[in-house]
Amino acid sequence: MCQPEDVLPFETRDPALLRSLFARHPAASLYLWSDLVEPFFSRCRWFVTGDAALLWFGGLSEPSLQTTGDAGDAAELVDQLHAVLPQEAWIKVPPAHEPLFARHFTLTRRSELTVMLLDGPVPEVPGPVRRLAPGEPLEPLLELYSAYPGHFFEAASLEGNVYYVAEQDGRPVSIAGTHTAAPAEGVAVLGNIVTAPESRGQGLARRCVAAVARELDSLGCRLTGLHVDSTNAAAISCYRGLGFRARTALVQAWASPAGLPPV
Repeated sequence: MCQPEDVLPFETRDPALLRSLFARHPAASLYLWSDLVEPFFSRCRWFVTGDAALLWFGGLSEPSLQTTGDAGDAAELVDQLHAVLPQEAWIKVPPAHEPLFARHFTLTRRSELTVMLLDGPVPEVPGPVRRLAPGEPLEPLLELYSAYPGHFFEAASLEGNVYYVAEQDGRPVSIAGTHTAAPAEGVAVLGNIVTAPESRGQGLARRCVAAVARELDSLGCRLTGLHVDSTNAAAISCYRGLGFRARTALVQAWASPAGLPPV
């Protein structure tokens, strides 16, 4: 599908068009690329112009907006579409795209993220873990995530994803999963990784992350990565020890209507 240079941003549901764009920016496009399969694809709206794409994801209780590609083309997307986009949403964008959103939104709760991609086979990490299944009781999991403010885990997170937990005394104390898993695209994004405060320092997160990454590899995911807060040195060290390598940076922030006071 070709796009004339003078065409304004347009909405598309053409996976081939989106895939070709993401392949030019794989690290920055990790989330977007892995949303090209169900159950994620039907919860997305996609907008494209030139060498940039914007994803509006509505599959969780709070919408998210993500952009990838050329900053000039991304500016065209945001400037043309901001009035029809959600006025409150999480944004996750390359640093060069942050000012484009700041022109139209108030950005708060800002953090800088490092995108790490798996570079080679994951070592086997000894120790028991259990794969979660759809329909698992949510209460023990939500209790575990309560120690991790700002997490994005909710009931819908288990659908179409891969999660492993380490348990002590019959309750989950460490967990790792995928925000999106798309074996048909060969792409997956790990996330929602947390260990209960009293159980940290035992290598449990390393064990869970390794289990998730090894299953993704067995499913054919060859582009597997994660986003981690750039200030979280301990987590970055853990992921590096499993074979993940830093590839690019992103900015995450809460976007609200311009002119409102920060929250």
